[in-house]
Amino acid sequence: MDHLQVKEAKANFIGNSRVLLLKRLQECLSVMNSGGQEIFKGYTYDFPGKQLISPCGRWALKWKLRKCPDKPESYYNQQTNSGATVVEMIE
Repeated sequence: MDHLQVKEAKANFIGNSRVLLLKRLQECLSVMNSGGQEIFKGYTYDFPGKQLISPCGRWALKWKLRKCPDKPESYYNQQTNSGATVVEMIE
């Protein structure tokens, strides 16, 4: 198993664990600015969607394997051992 595969396996372990994924998303939420934290105050945890959903239902703090999981690892699409998180608007 090469270095990239090890990182990907560790990230997948987090993403597939209900407890570890919630912990990862809460850690990301804790370092958001106060405005971001306010948006997600009272969030709903959606484990199948790997995300926290804002109370208004308009925003998601989403976990992904990497920024663009369908594309290969690169400088702009780096694989970490904990995955990537993004805030996305829910349509």
